[in-house]
Amino acid sequence: MFEIKEQPIPKRSEAPTELEIMQEVLGKCRGYIRGLGHGPKPVASNSVDLTSPNTESIALPEQIEKQEQELVDMSTRLSQFESLIQKIVSAEAGMSSLAPGEATIFNMPPPTDHI
Repeated sequence: MFEIKEQPIPKRSEAPTELEIMQEVLGKCRGYIRGLGHGPKPVASNSVDLTSPNTESIALPEQIEKQEQELVDMSTRLSQFESLIQKIVSAEAGMSSLAPGEATIFNMPPPTDHI
């Protein structure tokens, strides 16, 4: 510490203070220093920079829009399936009203190769 203090000072620069010399010799460490108070505070490693948006918050609106479009598509397909089911049910109801013996696709004999 005394060696650093006794070194010649280059032109156009100031002599280092005792605090600067002590930090150079001992390094910066947190804690209480008698006569100087608490030392430097460590930077929290889990701190978040709130001024710049992270990539997740940028991607969220795009993901929401995509999911909303998928919901609309699925809703459209569901309504198509419901209308198809209604057609099938009404066709079955119409077939049950046929008189016995009337030919339908379901009660016809299988085709033969006799032409």
